[in-house]
Amino acid sequence: MTERVLLMVGRHGEAPQKPEGGSYDQLIPEAWVDAYQRTGAALEARVKELGLTQKKTFGLHSKKERTRDTQKTKLVRAFNMQPNQGKAPPQSREELAHYDFTQIDIGEHPNLIYPAVDMNMAIYADPNRGATVCIDYWLANPEATIHEGVPIEAYVNRIKRVKAPLKAGIKRLQEEKDLGLIDTHSGITEPMVIELIRSGGKLIGELSEIGGKFRFGDYAFLTMERRKSGLHAVELEFHGETYAVD
Repeated sequence: MTERVLLMVGRHGEAPQKPEGGSYDQLIPEAWVDAYQRTGAALEARVKELGLTQKKTFGLHSKKERTRDTQKTKLVRAFNMQPNQGKAPPQSREELAHYDFTQIDIGEHPNLIYPAVDMNMAIYADPNRGATVCIDYWLANPEATIHEGVPIEAYVNRIKRVKAPLKAGIKRLQEEKDLGLIDTHSGITEPMVIELIRSGGKLIGELSEIGGKFRFGDYAFLTMERRKSGLHAVELEFHGETYAVD
């Protein structure tokens, strides 16, 4: 009999923006609600469907606290966790501290944060261009190290970077766990999912072919089966579409 296990890849919830550009390392009030009511509810449905437990769950996040806050809030909803004081759901980092996550192995992975040489951040921060332009440029020019005069990490190197936490997560599912969460940032989530979809034979030339980028709080589900011969990928769900993976 086969047993299904699950890996959820997600982008953190929306963060308040700095006047000079970039984000503060916290979530806006609406992001706490979204992590609980939308993404947490989606995870809760899978937890119930597959009979998943806290003890068989792990989480990986970046060094930014907003990725950990997003992840933990989803877990609160997924496992119907209750605080030791106050009321559910959590709506701040302080309230989140009243939940017991000791049964869940949650930790930081160094490859889930953006590197010093990243994308062209002027384009990324431009509301009329954004991450989509940066990632489409990567896909069209995977070995390029300059984008409109700015040094960038080559996409071929970004793939290597994001595969490390992905492989680490899959290894945990092979050995001991049934549910894994990876929560990180735009520019990391997309290459991770693109390469998973490409493994199933789909050619991807731009983000629009898979429904666009990860918006704040967006997620993808990778479902796998544990068989006698090992762990086998079944499908990946992203933006309402299902893709074969290998």
